[in-house]
Amino acid sequence: MNRRAFLTTAAMTPFFASAFEPLRVQTAGARLLYVGTYTNNAAGSKGIYGWRFDAATGKVTSLGLAAETDSPSWIVIHPNKRFLYAANEVPPPEAGGPTGAVTAFSIDAASGKLTQIGRVKTNGLSPAHMLVDTTGKWAIVGNYGNAAGSEGTSIAVFAIGDDGKLADTPKAFVPHVPKPKRLDPAAPPPRNGNPPTSHPHCVLLSPDSKFLLVAEKGFDEVVLYRFDAATGSLTPNTPPAVEATKLAAAPRHLAFGKNGKFLYVCYEAGRAVATYAYEASKGTLSPKDTVSTLPADAPPTGSCAEIEVHPGGNYLYVSNRGHNSLALLAIDPTNGTLTFKGAFPVGGTPRNFKIDPTGNYVFAEGQNSGVTVVFKIDRPTGMLTKTVVTLDSPAPVCIAFV
Repeated sequence: MNRRAFLTTAAMTPFFASAFEPLRVQTAGARLLYVGTYTNNAAGSKGIYGWRFDAATGKVTSLGLAAETDSPSWIVIHPNKRFLYAANEVPPPEAGGPTGAVTAFSIDAASGKLTQIGRVKTNGLSPAHMLVDTTGKWAIVGNYGNAAGSEGTSIAVFAIGDDGKLADTPKAFVPHVPKPKRLDPAAPPPRNGNPPTSHPHCVLLSPDSKFLLVAEKGFDEVVLYRFDAATGSLTPNTPPAVEATKLAAAPRHLAFGKNGKFLYVCYEAGRAVATYAYEASKGTLSPKDTVSTLPADAPPTGSCAEIEVHPGGNYLYVSNRGHNSLALLAIDPTNGTLTFKGAFPVGGTPRNFKIDPTGNYVFAEGQNSGVTVVFKIDRPTGMLTKTVVTLDSPAPVCIAFV
């Protein structure tokens, strides 16, 4: 298939950056951003696409195809801004399958092009999420596994060299195996009455990088490990997990509040967000409340996907698939609990979205429409206004700003 045309650009009303934003953000000018896509479908995508975004003017300029790679379902930027890593969720056999892979790229800051510098197997199936720690020494991958069961599910930690390449063999590797019983007999029963099977869908380090939290969608748990940033090792925390607080939950993605005292858990099947108090010294979680991400008059269908806390710390956004909207929830600054404030139509199925580093815009992808829309954020209220700027790429599923 021929490559599709990409992006229309348009200028929006300039804004004045907050005095509280770092000077380097205010003066950075146009910054690179990348969109990862699914390639194993009829949409015609070839991998990762690049743009430049100027937050001072609102203009977005297409750089076209940055790199060909198979189904980069999650992409992250190294802290030194020189490297990009893609979790290849469903690679074909000729590209390292049937196991998943992580592909490393160097970033050409002038052109935005990506050059592949390495590729390693994740020793699991369908890696759905990954991160690079703040030191830039470790990449941590969550292998989601076979859609029909828990085969191939695991957490893998890879060392990153000075050249940006990942080590071929994981430094730490933790399989997620079926659980014989629930942690808490009083907790809600498994969804549909079926025994739990593993599907880790998100990996997140605590603000001090001492603990790794995993959204275990299959187990209806948030699993916790102690992480040693000196050696890359993982050891189960005590207790090893906390169970979801809502029936039919399926915890999918995680986000810490600005002060690090509260964790927010996006429930895919539950169409809700749970608030947990976080004890940093022990790496433990205590449930506080659970709030729906849908308006009261919306049918209880669809699923949640992405979650992100605004850099200002006062608001949280969640994407609703089916309802095809971004939900806005206000964060209580004292107890961390949430209040639903509204939902804003995206126009496509928003598997992923990303707030730009200035905190003034949010980019929401329509996986089925092939269009990423850009909203302007009203900082005092968190409310969203759709702009005329769109990014056109087939089957977009993740975004990363450099």
